[in-house]
Amino acid sequence: MGCVKFLLPIIIVGALLASQIASAQVSSSPLNLCANRALERRALRLIRVHRMATCQPKTAMSSSSVSSSASSQPTSRTSPTKPSQLSLDPLSDTDIHSQFLLLGEVSPILGAASIFLEEEPLSVTSISINITAEVSTVQSFLVYDDQRHLLGNANLDPSMSTNRSYKAYISNDAFVIDKREQRNFYVRARLNARDAGGQSNQVVQIANIVVKGTGVWSSQSYTKVSTQTSSYPVFVTSRSTIVSVKNAGQASASLVTGSNREIGRFRFIGRRTDSSAHIDLTDLTFELQQTGGAALTNVFLVTPSVTERLPCTVNSSQITCSSIPDAYGSLTDEPRTIILYGDVTAIGPQHASLRLSLSPAGTSDTAGAISWSDGSTTFTWVALDGTAVDGTLYQY
Repeated sequence: MGCVKFLLPIIIVGALLASQIASAQVSSSPLNLCANRALERRALRLIRVHRMATCQPKTAMSSSSVSSSASSQPTSRTSPTKPSQLSLDPLSDTDIHSQFLLLGEVSPILGAASIFLEEEPLSVTSISINITAEVSTVQSFLVYDDQRHLLGNANLDPSMSTNRSYKAYISNDAFVIDKREQRNFYVRARLNARDAGGQSNQVVQIANIVVKGTGVWSSQSYTKVSTQTSSYPVFVTSRSTIVSVKNAGQASASLVTGSNREIGRFRFIGRRTDSSAHIDLTDLTFELQQTGGAALTNVFLVTPSVTERLPCTVNSSQITCSSIPDAYGSLTDEPRTIILYGDVTAIGPQHASLRLSLSPAGTSDTAGAISWSDGSTTFTWVALDGTAVDGTLYQY
């Protein structure tokens, strides 16, 4: 034990001397400057552990050269942008599905992509968003990494003649992907307001996303194009949108036959982004579910603010209320409740039931149960979760 205590100071001193010798060798060796970034990083790592570097890093000049130039020249090297210095996405939505993009706002997520490189770590230098058609309403695209950090703002690429490509230049080392590591990123759109040229009913759809970067070890350039098993979703610009349609009545109630019976009550809520925009219901098609010989005739629509009745058309499976005037269907200033009444009959009342549903919601290519106008365009679909809005179930 005494020998160990005695030798310990010698071992420490020896280590210190060795480090001083190594440092002297590094600083005095007439090495050539490192030829590329990868060799420079390797040399810096060797210097940190007091080993002989194979080349002279540009950022680790000898103390004499640094002292002679520091007072006369400012450094031209800028610090890389760290993720902690990047802005965070203020929006919290994560679902990616077709919906309306309101003028003057930042959109929901339009699409996402992954990056994976087998050969070496990759420092991403640019990300290009290519869309299927020219859209004047899109001002730019915002690109975020999978930690919600803003990587860059993709503006229209002037080198492309189609006006369908937007390119974001990524700050130095802001988005580095390790070898064999998969990283994701996603895209939102910043839309022009109506008074800045934004237009209703323009289709926004990503065609593909192109990622360019530099290999950290080799400085080799890489280009990766996103591949999708299916197309990116379709989005449509608008001045307003319907954000909610719900059953405004009870979940269930007793079925009572007779004239002028309430058969459904629905509440609509909308949102707009300019003062002159509208949110007007124009046509509603209700699916009629019935059992036990329940039947409806003389159906009409009312709303609490209007006393007159608006007649609707009835067949065996649907009720259609067409050409709805603004007095009945406008959501522009406040939510709207629509109430339907009709004459109810039933062959077997003890087994009879009926319910109205607004289904389907429709898509940008397929008409649904709700048609509405934003003041510039009439749309035949709504971007709502779920496939149906069920009204009150009336049964014995």
